Amino acid sequence: MYTLCRIRRISASGLAGLAVALTIATAAAAGTVHSLPGGNWAVLPDTTAGGSVTIVSGPGTPPAGTGSLQLHVEGTSDRALAGTDLGEVRTRPWSALSASYSTYVAAGDPESFTPTLRFAGFQVVTPIPQNFTTLSFEPRHNGTVTPGRWQQWTLGPDSIVWQSNTTDGFCVQATRCTLAEFVARYPAGAWGLAQLGLGSGVAGPADGYADAVTITDGATSQFTDFDPTPAPSASPSAKPSPTGPSLPDTGLRASTPTLVGVALLAVGAALTFGLRRRRLTK
Repeated sequence: MYTLCRIRRISASGLAGLAVALTIATAAAAGTVHSLPGGNWAVLPDTTAGGSVTIVSGPGTPPAGTGSLQLHVEGTSDRALAGTDLGEVRTRPWSALSASYSTYVAAGDPESFTPTLRFAGFQVVTPIPQNFTTLSFEPRHNGTVTPGRWQQWTLGPDSIVWQSNTTDGFCVQATRCTLAEFVARYPAGAWGLAQLGLGSGVAGPADGYADAVTITDGATSQFTDFDPTPAPSASPSAKPSPTGPSLPDTGLRASTPTLVGVALLAVGAALTFGLRRRRLTK
């Protein structure tokens, strides 16, 4: 089985000359991710020293749970990348790919801060994978980015995308195409790694947020929600043992003076009964 587990940039432009390590891996798990690595999501090695990927609370009201994935870059040469290896690459044709995710950029920030959804794969996978490429979906080319609010984006046949491989000059960043056109161009291609990224070229410092990621491969979907680790709940304190007198069988609590009085009456009755018996026997 061929899977994508690591992508390393080795050219100045980052669009050509990429080396790919191929390993055996299992399919990715779905659910809530509280830390990285986790749930088959991890910070990718291409993240630079000025880039970072963390799971934070908010901002605002995320579409799922209480938090989101924060991608940060300090400058235009930095990159922040998180990815999930979905397993066998040759069983995932580009034609079966669709996805959705939500993004957020702070009020006043430019649309370029919006995280990009990417898919790493090959233009051809039969008989062996060749012509590695990364397909990018940028929200700003697929609608209007509104800073200060969460927005959901959908990758479908009519979505505008572009690829990193410039060998044949098709659907590159300068001349983007639709996903349907890309699929028609590479019917023997496939993908295996999903990414969320920010940079290069983004004028930092910049922060973008992503959450509620759904990746679909034909009839199979994986949903991921990014939330901080929940704070441990406080254990209920034990109630103190009662220190007062216990309840009698009747369920009524007798006070000390009452008990003393009852005891004296009982003693007096016993003495009176004893004296009467002595008189009668004389």
